[in-house]
Amino acid sequence: MKIIGIAGMPGSGKTETMKFIKQLNIPTISMGDAILDEMRKRGIETTHKNIGDFATKIRKEMGMDAAASLCIPYVKTINSNIIFIDGIRSYEETELFKKTFTDNFVLLTIHAPQKLRYERIMKRDQARDTKTWEDFILRDERELSWGLGKSIALADHVIVNDNTLENLHNQIKDITDSINLSP
Repeated sequence: MKIIGIAGMPGSGKTETMKFIKQLNIPTISMGDAILDEMRKRGIETTHKNIGDFATKIRKEMGMDAAASLCIPYVKTINSNIIFIDGIRSYEETELFKKTFTDNFVLLTIHAPQKLRYERIMKRDQARDTKTWEDFILRDERELSWGLGKSIALADHVIVNDNTLENLHNQIKDITDSINLSP
């Protein structure tokens, strides 16, 4: 089984990447969903502020690899030779996946310029998203404080997503083909 972890800053194109992967009928897991599930279990409302606060709190409680720890049981229940995991936010998460899945783990980073990422977030208007430039910068800083930058820098593959959706899809396909990921 190949485990492909996806890292990237907010608005870089991780969600679009996962939508495309799902169209290829490849199983996906969202680390953010694992955090939201844990919040619901604890009776915490899933507002933008609460999500950010809880994600920081759970990392203090369980370690910087907390979200990965919550996802690994889901990964082990999936019977597929390929699984994509969206939302790696720290180097420790990357390391836990590498330790758990050894040579079967590959890290893919999606990169886009900051202003373009902000424009995308403003257009998608999801409830959990930031609404102002200041909040967007704070979110970037929070995620970088978790060690996201280190994972991004150490990725096995990088996609620069500053063009069309078709271009993004072509780059994803090229990478999956290059690492022999046939479902």
